[in-house]
Amino acid sequence: EEEAAAWMEVLQSVILVLLSSRAQFQPTVSPIKPTHSRDASQDLSRVLAAMELEDAAPLDAPQQTCADCGALPADWASINLMTRLCIECSGIHRKLGVHVSKVRSCNLDTVVWSDGAMLNTFEALGNDVINGIWEARLADMGVEKPTSSSETDVKESFVTKKYRDKAFISLEAAERRQDQAQVSKDLWAAIVKGDIVDVYQSLSILEECPKMPGAEAAALEAMVDGEGDLSTPQQAGGLQATHLHLAARVGDVRVISLLLQSGKFDIDDVDGSGRSALVYGLWFDNAAAALLLLKHGARIGPDFAGVTPLQSLRARGERSLRCNSDPALLELLMTITM
Repeated sequence: EEEAAAWMEVLQSVILVLLSSRAQFQPTVSPIKPTHSRDASQDLSRVLAAMELEDAAPLDAPQQTCADCGALPADWASINLMTRLCIECSGIHRKLGVHVSKVRSCNLDTVVWSDGAMLNTFEALGNDVINGIWEARLADMGVEKPTSSSETDVKESFVTKKYRDKAFISLEAAERRQDQAQVSKDLWAAIVKGDIVDVYQSLSILEECPKMPGAEAAALEAMVDGEGDLSTPQQAGGLQATHLHLAARVGDVRVISLLLQSGKFDIDDVDGSGRSALVYGLWFDNAAAALLLLKHGARIGPDFAGVTPLQSLRARGERSLRCNSDPALLELLMTITM
């Protein structure tokens, strides 16, 4: 009876995902109205999703096993943890809540997999790398990892300890976790280096969405104002730039995707001058970063001086040549701000 109840729970979870996926396959796209409101950005996100739906492809890795029990097939995925999962473990992940794990079907949720940046991030990480982080002390602690034939309650206990409780991370990571200011600095350094594994490691022990450390934020904002660079941070107070601003400045769409899926960063957070991560992407001529942020619903509103992202881009001229020459990007920006 217990086994039947467990399978019923998994099947109910799958039905919910299928219903959700069905809704995604039939998007209702309203005409975009010229406005600066958040509703306009949401309309834009739906339009982008509909445009890309036709070319969307499932996450394809036929021999990839479940990260938590080794079962085949692993037709599910956690898009914030970047792991492949079997159907049973996907139900367990779903029970943890979306603040811990966001579960999607590898075959049905095609809108999700239309995000090329996310696919690239999955390829750059993979179950082996991810497990090396979340299961670093498993052997030392004498903990036996579940197998595909393990009881559901055994798998559930393991998955809960692994991700929610972070019980098996390395001692070094556990110590670093106690100093969130240092974790924030480590994340900043990893983004600058473009090290996707280090970015993931820092995110795995980051407890909340922090503002960047003052010196680093000062350097980043100074760059937008035409002076300074990331290698010479200055001490300054009151600045608001986040790691997402930095990722947009660097232009690594894998990092941007990882930050957004983590749920720890607000896409519309602004720096000390009211400039969003979208503006940083445009300002530093990273068209792919700007398009990805728009797809995820970035706001198109003006900064504290009343300057819109499009106006900011136009003012850059040839210094943002790629963005100013990207017809898709310009059309999207003009559609919202005209």
